[in-house]
Amino acid sequence: MTHHVAEFFEAISRISAEIDGAVIDRLAHELAALRERRGRLFLLGVGGSAGNCSHAVNDFRKRFLLESWGALRRFGIRSLWQRNQVERGRD
Repeated sequence: MTHHVAEFFEAISRISAEIDGAVIDRLAHELAALRERRGRLFLLGVGGSAGNCSHAVNDFRKRFLLESWGALRRFGIRSLWQRNQVERGRD
């Protein structure tokens, strides 16, 4: 194993050990409660994070059946929206 690969796995191990599992559990329970009361999850990504936001919205909708929304145009994040329009021939 190369030095770079060993450093990478050491970092993963160190970071994973610092994650509080109880916090992850609480978040999962809160999201489940949100779904049970038919609430909505709103996500916002700026710049490159807009793409991550878009993917997260789709994951929450399709995998977890949780109504989710991502802000693209209203907050000036138009790049993803514009790209989709161009791909559909609506530029």
